[in-house]
Amino acid sequence: MLLGTDGSLSEQMDAIRLAVTDLVSTLTTITTNIDHASHSSHKAAIDTTAAERSIEEAERALSAAERNLEYEGQNALREAKEAQMNLGIQSDRMTRIALEARTEAER
Repeated sequence: MLLGTDGSLSEQMDAIRLAVTDLVSTLTTITTNIDHASHSSHKAAIDTTAAERSIEEAERALSAAERNLEYEGQNALREAKEAQMNLGIQSDRMTRIALEARTEAER
């Protein structure tokens, strides 16, 4: 007797068919799971590449913004120094005019 059972050959064949059907079902499930995992892996790779590109673009934008801020800051500092110098010159003129006016008033 096959498989060490006391059943008839027909029963044993039915058991084998059932086992093969279960095996095919299990293999189909495994294949489907592998296909899903492969698809997910491929999608994750695409998403990762897109994220890397976005990060690189953000880094370029940040560098450009930093350069722009540095340039703007340097211009603002230069303008402030010029304004300070102009105010200093005007203050010196006002002091001279006031001294001249006092001298004239004292005469």
